Amino acid sequence: MQKLGFGLIIVGIIGVIGLIFWGIARTSTELGGVPWFVWAVIGVIVLGVLILLAAAIRDRIKQSKTEDFKEVDK
Repeated sequence: MQKLGFGLIIVGIIGVIGLIFWGIARTSTELGGVPWFVWAVIGVIVLGVLILLAAAIRDRIKQSKTEDFKEVDK
């Protein structure tokens, strides 16, 4: 699950870099608003972050079941 999250974030970052180069290379400007590709890239990044967050929470819950704090000083 973590590999999927990191993969989506990397794909999103590569997409953003591609958009930057595409915008620089373009000579004419569009007045039609934000292209669908920008929304797709942002969605992929957000999805990757959410997957990583869910994986971290799941791993922490698994670890908390096996923790033993009997020798901890108070």
